[in-house]
Amino acid sequence: MLRRRIGLALLALAAVVVLSIGWDRSQSRGNDFDNFHDAAVSVWREGALLLDKSTLRYPPTFQVSLSPLGAFSLPVASALWLALNVAALACLPFAFARLSGTPPARQGFAWFLVAPFVVSNVTLGQSGPLLVALATLGMLAAAAGRPVAGGFALAWAGLLKVFPGALVAVPFVLGRARGVLLGTLLAFGVAGLWVSAAIGPRAGLDDFGRWIQEVRHEQTPRQLFEVGRSLRYNNQGLAVTLIRSLSVDWNPRPQIAAKGSLQVLALPVPVVWGLYYAIVAALAATLVACSLRARRRPTRRAFLGLQALAIPAMLALSPIVWTHYFLWWLPAAVYLADRTRLLAALGTVSLLGIFWVPARALGLHMAITLVLFALGARRLWHETEPDPR
Repeated sequence: MLRRRIGLALLALAAVVVLSIGWDRSQSRGNDFDNFHDAAVSVWREGALLLDKSTLRYPPTFQVSLSPLGAFSLPVASALWLALNVAALACLPFAFARLSGTPPARQGFAWFLVAPFVVSNVTLGQSGPLLVALATLGMLAAAAGRPVAGGFALAWAGLLKVFPGALVAVPFVLGRARGVLLGTLLAFGVAGLWVSAAIGPRAGLDDFGRWIQEVRHEQTPRQLFEVGRSLRYNNQGLAVTLIRSLSVDWNPRPQIAAKGSLQVLALPVPVVWGLYYAIVAALAATLVACSLRARRRPTRRAFLGLQALAIPAMLALSPIVWTHYFLWWLPAAVYLADRTRLLAALGTVSLLGIFWVPARALGLHMAITLVLFALGARRLWHETEPDPR
């Protein structure tokens, strides 16, 4: 009992310190939320999107969804944003408990694994906690027989930042197709009406077209390499990491911020792209096989298991994966919560890798992502084994 009280006291102290740092940085325009707030102000007061590179990479619905925060000054909006993300974090242990059957008290090592990314999201003023909570609550709603609400929540997560929206496929595959489709269409309908009201229907169509062009021409893995954008060590996207570490064409590009980069091999670029596509194909094939198997036994844990597989696959596909994105490990970590030694080891290696720049340059955290995918696939395959009767 004494050890538990000491642990809770230390956890509370750490939470106070992290929240204090997050509060201080948000009040002094020292994190990413100031860009989000500028975008919210532009939509709320001027009825137009903020045409800034930091926000143009997101769908226009991201700026519109944040626009109510533009009614407040930066200090007040920052406080509301911080409170919203803290509330999202607070609800997650209980949502995961209902999905996984693992009570919050037994999720400790899962949270240890993602603790550094919780800290970075809060101090950076990022949206990770809110998005993870929205996706997880949507998954829980679909698994609990409320697929319309689940589809709406999952689709809205995708309308904020694209890749979580792909999680709509999980309840769709697991027998909730009609309700999830209705919820998704409802989310798109509400989003369309909101965008039209906020910036006008014509401007909304133009801005969506501009965003699609931005994604097509500057946000694919090949485009990032060609234009030399977002290739620095802190981006651990699978394609970028492979090019940075294995490509013969990396060294002749000194204009790119190559701090901490370690070139392990000097392979021809087509070979590196071939390796990337081979890994993606293996992930996709495994995900499809596990999805088909899970359809036979669509339990709540099957919903979490497929979420635990889909997220690492999406991280591997994403061209830009900053270190704080690895908060998305959380569903996979909870799904493997009983593997305490493994999670402790991965958490320790991950933490050390955060402080050693070459480890991030070599994609240490993306490698851990692939490990979590493999372990989650193995578990889901066994848990959905057909009943011999």
